[in-house]
Amino acid sequence: MSFTARLSLGVRHGAFMSSSVGLRRSNARLFSALLQNHAVSRVPRAPFAPRFLSTGPSEPVNPTELAKLEPSAELIQDASLVSDGTEVVTGLASQIPPLHYGDLAALDLISWTPAGLIRWSFEIINVSTGLPWFWTIVAGTVFWRVACLPFSIISLRESAKMQPLAKKMGDLRQAMTNAVSGSEIDRARANADYTLFNREHNLQPLRAMYGIVQLPITLGLFFGMQKLTTLPVAQLTQSGVAFLQDLTVPDPTYILPAALLALINVQINVGAKDMDLAGRPEMGHMMNGLRVLSLAGFFVMSNFTTGLMLSMLTTSVFTLMQTVALQRPFIRMLLNIRVVPKTEQGRLPSMMESARALREYLQPAPPPKFSRPRRVTQQLKPRK
Repeated sequence: MSFTARLSLGVRHGAFMSSSVGLRRSNARLFSALLQNHAVSRVPRAPFAPRFLSTGPSEPVNPTELAKLEPSAELIQDASLVSDGTEVVTGLASQIPPLHYGDLAALDLISWTPAGLIRWSFEIINVSTGLPWFWTIVAGTVFWRVACLPFSIISLRESAKMQPLAKKMGDLRQAMTNAVSGSEIDRARANADYTLFNREHNLQPLRAMYGIVQLPITLGLFFGMQKLTTLPVAQLTQSGVAFLQDLTVPDPTYILPAALLALINVQINVGAKDMDLAGRPEMGHMMNGLRVLSLAGFFVMSNFTTGLMLSMLTTSVFTLMQTVALQRPFIRMLLNIRVVPKTEQGRLPSMMESARALREYLQPAPPPKFSRPRRVTQQLKPRK
């Protein structure tokens, strides 16, 4: 390598070394500046200090100048955003999502019991139709009462046929009861007489008991709605009507319990026309007892939730309309039900008559009178 080439290479190497040293020095100065800036940022400041206020020593402020100050446009915009955000959050909290299939099953409210099946039917009605929960409860209750209607018609048809023959049937049943302690021939004769009587008049007494089918459905509606409205089903807090918003709390106005109490008493009076109170007068006194107990039940019903009271009120209205409709002669003839003449229609006894009957029933029976036997004096005859 020539001398000039070596000289030029040395010059280049020196320039590179000098440039790298300068870069190192600049990096050191930059790192020092970063450390100083971090130390300054660690100085405590006044919390939430506005940008237009100084953190330095306070200076006297003229009140008149302070009154002339107006908030900046940025502060007004920030305040409007905060208020709008609060309203949006409140609106989202008040909007409860609708019920979906399987939500009640997730809350363990669906089962194969009558109450569980009734709650499942309410879920199907609400999800499939989109009805508010107020009308869902009304529609579900009417659906189950309509399902019981055929059994009620069959029971009423058989009871109407048996009503004018009740006395004769009672005598035959009593003969069967007396024949139990007799011979086998007496029992067979009593059973044959009762069977022949029912066959002649086309009577089937078991059909008169079809109304018992309504009992599990009625109890299922009560316990089903009671559990549905007391568990945390959020959708029931928004009924969809203005006059009855929350279905999970008792009625604060006591209007629903009072209306249900009035409907129960009207239903007892209307239903007494289909009873054989002449042959069984104790049934009328029992109906009056139910009327008295319903007054005491007002305080119990006032603690029920409005959803449960709505279902019970719908049941009472439907039953009352059904009873009135089935007492019309035209509808009875259409359904092949015997028309009861007015002379055979039942009439409830008065409260005084029921109180007198209760007093006589509770009055203890007088003790039986035993006659003291007379002493019989036997004359001793002398033996021969």
